[in-house]
Amino acid sequence: ATIDHTSRAIADYEQFTGWRDFKKFRPLDAAGFRKKLLEGPGKRSAQLSSRSTVQTKLYQAQKFFRWLSRQPGFIRTIRFDDLDYFNLSARDRRVAAAGCERAAASVEQVQHVIRSMPFETDIELRNRAMIACFLLTGTRISALISLKLKHVRADQQGIDFDGAEVRTKFGKTFTAHFLPMGEDIRGL
Repeated sequence: ATIDHTSRAIADYEQFTGWRDFKKFRPLDAAGFRKKLLEGPGKRSAQLSSRSTVQTKLYQAQKFFRWLSRQPGFIRTIRFDDLDYFNLSARDRRVAAAGCERAAASVEQVQHVIRSMPFETDIELRNRAMIACFLLTGTRISALISLKLKHVRADQQGIDFDGAEVRTKFGKTFTAHFLPMGEDIRGL
């Protein structure tokens, strides 16, 4: 995927310059490419391009030219300092790095989903128990799907995440105690 994105960024740059030879690189080309990306339509034609997408494309093009500037035949034609024209302004970098808060289900909504899920078959019981466990512990999905029954604490008040057996972040071992979400949900 990274190679595809990088090739697309380079192809976009080449199309912008009219497929001009890379040996004829000018700082104005990089600045113009940046401006074109910033002004280009985003997913909807009325909006500007996503700053994070633009930043990624510029970074990939800059990385390519940085590599190219060290290749024989390009050392004198592409100056390392000229590659700074691929950078976004500080304001645009902040906009690109800023995340927006996404809507999430409330605890009551998740409880309603758990209570209304079917539980006839073993798979339906498992699915219901996994969502309940997610609500009770707030654990990561990758850790949740690698749990075994032996990880539930003997007092049934939490789960012991053993980093050697459960896919926890950075292989950490810890205990997650159940949050108070109702006895019917904890009993699943």
